[in-house]
Amino acid sequence: MAKERTLDEALDEFERWGDRVVGEVEGLSKAEALKYFKRTRSRVEKLTGKKLALPQRPAPTTTNAE
Repeated sequence: MAKERTLDEALDEFERWGDRVVGEVEGLSKAEALKYFKRTRSRVEKLTGKKLALPQRPAPTTTNAE
């Protein structure tokens, strides 16, 4: 059974997780980063036994605003 946490503890855990992800993808090329996230998604789905229902959208593009 999962340990109950306060909101602050849960937010701290999310922040540590985010820092870890940033550290792992920092310095990767776009292709390498995409590969990293695809592997991670697959691993999470395998561990939970469920497909992740995350919305997918195209990457943002730059515009030449004057």
